[in-house]
Amino acid sequence: MNTDRPEPSPIILAALAATLFLLSASSLWAQGAGSPPPLLTERERTLNAERDMRTRGPDIEPSRRYSRFPVNARALRMATAAEIKKDAERIQFFNAEMMRSVSSSATPDYDGIVKATGKIKKHARRLMSNLRLPWIEQAAKSSKGQEHLNDKELAASLTKLDALVKNFGANPMLVNRNVVDVQQASNAGRDLEDIIVLSDHIRKSAKRLRQSARQ
Repeated sequence: MNTDRPEPSPIILAALAATLFLLSASSLWAQGAGSPPPLLTERERTLNAERDMRTRGPDIEPSRRYSRFPVNARALRMATAAEIKKDAERIQFFNAEMMRSVSSSATPDYDGIVKATGKIKKHARRLMSNLRLPWIEQAAKSSKGQEHLNDKELAASLTKLDALVKNFGANPMLVNRNVVDVQQASNAGRDLEDIIVLSDHIRKSAKRLRQSARQ
């Protein structure tokens, strides 16, 4: 009776070797306190991607040609949702801080206005991108000629920006993103576009007024 076992196929051996290599590398990386993991060969990346697709199903998107690891689609969606929540909260935070500072001071706090409007614009632009809202340039067209505000106009623009931020923060789309409503999305896009354009005008005007006050 022949008791010899069949030799494992080269594919199985390669997969086993790659798995052992990754396990040992992960252990060394964890012990190295921040040392980067070793680069994987093209064959190892392919084997890892195929194994992930078999074991984790459709949550794994096909890895890009130059990606070291496949992208977890569910984790990416969760990260985007968390970033949307954070950006919406930061816009309201910086706006509230700015308006509180403006209302409690007899003279405009140009430095605070410049900083706050810069942050508001940054978070609003990222929200536009993550929410995938179209840029229709309506606000830019309607606000031409408002790039140079005086103190009185600056105060009025800050009040308008405050209303826009509060209106955007009350949009139901931010509370339940699983329900798609065309009107809510349109309102959110219009408010964000207005916030981006107006905050930029206010920031530039505050910088110019700050420079004039120091002369």
